[in-house]
Amino acid sequence: MKIKKLLPSALFLILLAATAGSQDQGGQFHGLVTGPFDGLVADAPIRAVHIASGDSWQTRTDADGEYKFNGLPAGDYRLQVRLPCCEYVPFQSDPVELGSGTDRTFNIQLKQGFQLNTIGDDVGIATAQILAEQDVPDLPRPETVDGRPDLTGMWMYGNDPFPPAPKLTDWAAKLVAERTKNHFIESPRFRCLPTSLPIPTHTPPILGKFVHTPDLIVILYEGILGFRQIFMDGRGHPEDIDPSWLGHSIGWWEEDVLVVDTIGFNDRGWTGLGHPRSEEFHVIERYQRTSYGGMELELTIEDPAVYSEPWVQQMPIYLAPNEQLFEFVCENEKWLNSVGD
Repeated sequence: MKIKKLLPSALFLILLAATAGSQDQGGQFHGLVTGPFDGLVADAPIRAVHIASGDSWQTRTDADGEYKFNGLPAGDYRLQVRLPCCEYVPFQSDPVELGSGTDRTFNIQLKQGFQLNTIGDDVGIATAQILAEQDVPDLPRPETVDGRPDLTGMWMYGNDPFPPAPKLTDWAAKLVAERTKNHFIESPRFRCLPTSLPIPTHTPPILGKFVHTPDLIVILYEGILGFRQIFMDGRGHPEDIDPSWLGHSIGWWEEDVLVVDTIGFNDRGWTGLGHPRSEEFHVIERYQRTSYGGMELELTIEDPAVYSEPWVQQMPIYLAPNEQLFEFVCENEKWLNSVGD
C-alpha cells in the first residue's frame, strides 16, 4: 500500500523533469556562407549574438562553406560575419528568432567589398599568400638558455577573427563619428606620424622582427620610428614620463607568457578606426609562443577618457622566416600640403 501511494508522486516528478528537459533543450543554427557571386566562403568567422543577454557564440565555416551552432538558448539572435579587409563587406543580420529545440537554417550571402581583386588591395588575401610561401620547420618551440620561449624572428600579425566592439565614451564616439565623416583625413598615418601599438607600421600586412635578449627585446618594423624597446632588466616606468608617440615599455615573464606594460603616451595618436587617446592611454600585451611557427597575443587597451571598459583583442601571430624588412619612407605630407594649393 505504501508503494502505491508513492507511485503517482514519482510519476509526476518524472514527467516534470522530462518537461523541464525539453524546455531547456538548445536550438541550432546552420547554413551556408557564400560570396557575392555564390561562391562558397571557407573559414569565415561567424558569431551568433543573443540580443537579450548579449552572450555570444562563435565558429567558422568548413571547407564547404557550412557552419553550425548547437545548444543555443531560445531567443532572438544577430548573426555576424566579419573577414579581414577588404574582399567582403561585414555582415550583420536582422533579429532572427530561434525557438527551444528548433533547427533553423540561415544562409548568409556576403556583399562585395572595395578591393580590386589584387593582392595589394586586400590584407586578407596578401596575408594568406605570404603564409603559404613560408618555410616553417616542424620543430619544437625554441627556447633561450634560461628556458624561456625564444621570440626571435620575423613575425606577421593577424587580426582578431572575432573582434569585440569597443565601448566608447560619449566624447570619443562623437569624435570618431566626425573623423569618419571627414574620411580620416587628419589621421597621423596620412601625415607620416607614428601609428598604434603593437606594431605601428604603415604597410600592412603587419610584419615585426623581434630581437630577443635577456635584458631588452627590440621590435623592428616598417614604419615611422621603426623600432620599439621593451626593457626586461627589472626597471619600472619613470616617475616623470615625457609623453611620446610609443610610450615607455617594460616587460616580464609570467611562466611562458611575456607581459609588456606600456604607458607614457601623448594624446596625439589614434587607435583603431579613428579612436582618440589621452595621456592616460595604457596598453598591456601578453605574448605566448605556442609552437615553432605560432604565437598568440592578448592585447588590452585602457583609457578612461575613451573607453568605458578595457578593450581586449586576441590576435594570432605567424612566423614568417622567408620575409624581410624593407626601407620605408613616408612622403604623404608633401601630398597633403599640395591638396590645399
